[in-house]
Amino acid sequence: MRHFYFIILLAIITAAVVSCVAPNPLEKEDTSEEILVYSSMAVSDAVSDIVEMYNQTSGCSAVVLYGGSSHLKYAVEATQQGDVFIPGIGAHNDELFEKKIILRMERIGYYTPVLYVRKGNPLRITGDLSSLKDDTVRVGLGSQVSSGIGQVTADLLKKEGIYDDVMQNAAVLASDSRQLMNELAVGRVDVVLGWAHSGSENYMSGDVAPIPLNGDVKGVPMSIGLLKYTKNRECAERFIELAVSEQGRSVFNKYSDIE
Repeated sequence: MRHFYFIILLAIITAAVVSCVAPNPLEKEDTSEEILVYSSMAVSDAVSDIVEMYNQTSGCSAVVLYGGSSHLKYAVEATQQGDVFIPGIGAHNDELFEKKIILRMERIGYYTPVLYVRKGNPLRITGDLSSLKDDTVRVGLGSQVSSGIGQVTADLLKKEGIYDDVMQNAAVLASDSRQLMNELAVGRVDVVLGWAHSGSENYMSGDVAPIPLNGDVKGVPMSIGLLKYTKNRECAERFIELAVSEQGRSVFNKYSDIE
């Protein structure tokens, strides 16, 4: 029955919720020692490593549903299934905590939004957000409907009073941060606003380079939450303890600049 609800939901919201980088958790048999983790694509590399460690050492097993943070939050609320939630921005866990859907919440760190350009920065783009209004520059942004970085982007642009101008200039609205970085890496856009050191494959390969934003840009809280729908709280708690441990934080920092 749990899998049935997910299949219905995924058909309604978007196929982008499930990443092709990992086995589909909906195809796995339900077991008492298995937990379901919802994870933002922004931290998919780190979560994949943590899941591997967890499955080898905890006595439990975890499967992961990857996607844009906003879509995952909708999935949690609509299906009332799952054990652990790791959104791209802590505000989503804050909302679910206020609704008493999250029983426990732990801070992992803080994400910093930055601009990314192609290797060598051929257009000489600066860290000024107003450069995103330039109609000679192909801009990629995260969708605020589906992704955490999209919501943070909207807040930053509105604060600068340039939201409408930049949105009209956007060549791509990506469903999640990984797609956003891929659009830049393959040359469909010239600049994107993403998380510091996200889309690690492209970052590590040197295909893209970060440009810090001008001004005092505050980090965005990132957290992990225990869902009240958990069928195995002990196993879910073990996953959270691993994720926020020194070992777990080192994994997150391997792929993302988590303050």
